[in-house]
Amino acid sequence: SNYYIGYMLCIFAVLFFFYSYFSKTPEQINPSKERLHFLRAGVRFGIFSLLSAAISAFMLFAAYYSLSFGKSTFSEPDWSPTATFDILDILTKFLPGAYDTFEPSGLPFIYCGLLALILLPVYFTAKKISAREKILSAALIGIFIISFIFNPLDLIWHGFSMPNWLNGRHSFIFCFILLVLAYKGLGNLRHAGEKFILGICAFIILFVAVVQKTEFESYINSDKKLLTLGCIWFSILFTVILLALLCLKIRLRSKKSTRCVSAVLAAIVCIEVFCNGIVCFKMINDDVLFTRYSSYQNFLDDLRPTVEALKEYDPGFYRTEKTHHRQKNDNFALALKGISNSTSTLNSEAIDFINNLGYTGRSHLTQYRGGTPVGDSLLGIKYVIDKKNSTRFDNLYEKVEDIEDPKYAVYENPYALSLAYGVSDDLQEFDINDTEVYKSVFDKYNALVPTMLGEYGGANIFEKVTGLKTDSGNCKEIKLATTLRYTAPEKSEGYFTFTYTAAYSGNYYFYPDWAGNVSSINVKVGDGEKISFLERDTDHILSLGYFEEGSEIRLSFYITKDQSINFYTKQGFLWYFAEEAYESSMQKLTAMPQLDINDESTDDHIFGTMSTLEDSQSVLTTIPYDEGWKVYVDGEQVEIYKSLNALLTFDIETAGEHEIVLKYMPDIYKTGTVISVFGILAFIVICAADYVLRRTLFKNKKFEILEDTWALEDFDEHNENSIPAADRNSSQNSHTEDN
Repeated sequence: SNYYIGYMLCIFAVLFFFYSYFSKTPEQINPSKERLHFLRAGVRFGIFSLLSAAISAFMLFAAYYSLSFGKSTFSEPDWSPTATFDILDILTKFLPGAYDTFEPSGLPFIYCGLLALILLPVYFTAKKISAREKILSAALIGIFIISFIFNPLDLIWHGFSMPNWLNGRHSFIFCFILLVLAYKGLGNLRHAGEKFILGICAFIILFVAVVQKTEFESYINSDKKLLTLGCIWFSILFTVILLALLCLKIRLRSKKSTRCVSAVLAAIVCIEVFCNGIVCFKMINDDVLFTRYSSYQNFLDDLRPTVEALKEYDPGFYRTEKTHHRQKNDNFALALKGISNSTSTLNSEAIDFINNLGYTGRSHLTQYRGGTPVGDSLLGIKYVIDKKNSTRFDNLYEKVEDIEDPKYAVYENPYALSLAYGVSDDLQEFDINDTEVYKSVFDKYNALVPTMLGEYGGANIFEKVTGLKTDSGNCKEIKLATTLRYTAPEKSEGYFTFTYTAAYSGNYYFYPDWAGNVSSINVKVGDGEKISFLERDTDHILSLGYFEEGSEIRLSFYITKDQSINFYTKQGFLWYFAEEAYESSMQKLTAMPQLDINDESTDDHIFGTMSTLEDSQSVLTTIPYDEGWKVYVDGEQVEIYKSLNALLTFDIETAGEHEIVLKYMPDIYKTGTVISVFGILAFIVICAADYVLRRTLFKNKKFEILEDTWALEDFDEHNENSIPAADRNSSQNSHTEDN
């Protein structure tokens, strides 16, 4: 909750400082006649702002550090001086039930009740409120309106980056300002009169009628219209009710009657807000879909027995994954260590690395989709949970027979490597992002494993399949020198197929190199069901399954509405998994030094032993590189560095048995904690000094503090007889002097 809210409140605090200072007269703001008061007040404000930042440094520094891993480059903000929407469009968002969308095309959420809309004009026409304050209040409102509309200012409010859905997140401060001003308007309601309130309500009803007739552009773009019942008639009904109650409140004079009307008014406001909530929740459900608690809980309840049985079967420290997903962070809910993860504090290099291995990895998430025995082994995925009736791993991994479950089966990867294992120092020169050298993810695997071993020229683990036959139906096919293009008709679905007769018995995988941007398509393996491919989380290696020698492998692709698909034919589409070459390489890798992890290790304190056979042994970990990790070999801290553009690596200088400890604690967090402690101590010292000085050196000095009157003056218990403002101020001043 701190990320945007804390940052936005800091900006607002600066704005409100100037607003508070200049909305009062010099006599009001500086009753003690302090010299250079504005400068001194600004210095005081600055000092305590810095002090508050110091107190929260332990959190701010950690947040800044986490953002340095790629959040700042997650999106490229557009700083062009453009308007995000028309000013008239946003006016509709003041109405209850005026929901458009959560998506990036949506408008800010600024609804704060119809009562506030009625009372704002009362505030701006109240004679007791100075013109100076009204002008600055209007300027403050204007700043927020412009910030919503003007793109560069909107980016500044959002930490110099585009928000991922939910635009105008600083709108909660805007609502706060309107409610404060509306409260002051309520204090001047009786002076405004019934006719004025009637005019305001009539204008609101007229505006509602006009917006019902007029289709504003933003609602057309988002495919949302103002609801006839949930917004239009709802707004009119509650405006009329509020009009009647406010007029009644103006007319009544007795304390008891006024309180009764106030109670009814409060109830009506609560009902309005509650009904608006119901309407908006329904619209949100239609827009982005709420999930029932049962779907979440039932999913976890189904898996928990299997997970608990696995932990009892093997209580060690290892990675586990599953082949079916509800959301990206299922592993957190099930307390599984895996590679599936979604977080706004993303590590872009780790996500790119996962994607380079053919798994789902995009924007702020990774997911176990597209796994191969090679990738699973290198990442240390020791167990995979699959559906009971699935045959996906029958010819790849060993089924754990000791774990019996009616819905799920657990498979053990016999070649899963440890969290840290020895590799050749040649790995330091391996650039996994080099698309010029490695045209396909399978090319990367074929080069990566030999590099880890320091061996070259052996058999490939993945063999490219040639001799694919192509066919198409209701689809235009164009064969070029290096590209194969298929285009669907404008108004119907087209399809094309790749067929191949398996030359060897084994597992086959599909992952082509696309030319240009490719949108989602549907694909079917043999006579199976259509599955989505290349849509959001489905951009990964596609496992086709096990095929006997001589059997037909058929892939069918379906494209629609003038969609065009381009394949680079040079890199190949279909790949055969050479199991013998894989087993030979993995046996050598597992024979390399492996970190034997103590079962009591935690996520930020991993320790164990490793036996090395030679000096200067490079050790690759499958932990994302982060300077916050400290690695100790036999009690001595060693230097860490980055391999494969993403992973933490270190060296062990001498051969033999070693105690290895990996601890996570970023130095910047320690620095922030120290600053926070000093900030708290400084604040305590300031408070103590203030207390002592007021009772010693400044014992006889008179301090006058501005007291802003927040009472509802028209209806205050002590002002029922409408005491003139001048007399009331005089009475208050004499009361202050007596004190």
